[in-house]
Amino acid sequence: MTRHNYTVFSEGRISNLALKNRLVRSVTSENSMTTDGKATETTLKIYQNLAAGGSGMIIITSTSSRRKQRLVLKH
Repeated sequence: MTRHNYTVFSEGRISNLALKNRLVRSVTSENSMTTDGKATETTLKIYQNLAAGGSGMIIITSTSSRRKQRLVLKH
């Protein structure tokens, strides 16, 4: 049996959203945003690589527009 025969690789749907497969990359904390909540080149590269990897859906990390509500981990 080839991987294309597995259900996980078949098309899926979430309401009106069509997915090319059923692989979903869940949200994680990338800790790659700037301290003012903006995406960096590192952030963009992470999501470019994930998209190229073939996930049917990627749930992205979040940031807040309010400074006090941002999670910023110091290295």
